[in-house]
Amino acid sequence: MWPCFGLILVAVLVLSACSSDKPWENPGARETFQTFMMDLWRGNNEAAFEAVLPADRQRLTAPMVTLREVLPDMTLPEPHEWLVAGRVDSPFELRRVEIDPPLGGAPAEGQRITLKLQYHDERSGQATMVWSGTRWHVALPQALEVPAIGLGTRAPAQAEAPEADAVEAEAVEDGEESPKTPGARSDDE
Repeated sequence: MWPCFGLILVAVLVLSACSSDKPWENPGARETFQTFMMDLWRGNNEAAFEAVLPADRQRLTAPMVTLREVLPDMTLPEPHEWLVAGRVDSPFELRRVEIDPPLGGAPAEGQRITLKLQYHDERSGQATMVWSGTRWHVALPQALEVPAIGLGTRAPAQAEAPEADAVEAEAVEDGEESPKTPGARSDDE
């Protein structure tokens, strides 16, 4: 029995030594992103949140710091609950995920790479991954801006042409569909 145990132990050590030579490949950027997508899809937001780049996690949760200062007795969501996705593509819809351009070797700490995403329905997209020196992280789109919390202030209203509001009001009064909300009808119908 002991010789078998020793052989198994040696095999485990050899395999773990081989996998630690290239930590950026185990798990790789593709696998990390696919796991992130699966976690979002399954509602495992805690694991998905951990896969997000730490700077992006901080950006997402920054309003929570302000709220805790202003409303210390208020129960606030956990940090991972701030990662809210309106629509998550099914990870099963992905046909191919490719690193573009491919890595030529070990990534430098902070190196960003682009994943090209191709879906079964011919849609395409991309995702950005960042190597932290120990693992890959998902970088959230930079267009994502978390609104600043200003208690007692109002956000500026969206500028719209006054005639657009008048046309919408008139259309709704006549029982027509609203140009802003297709399919909406007045209660009289």
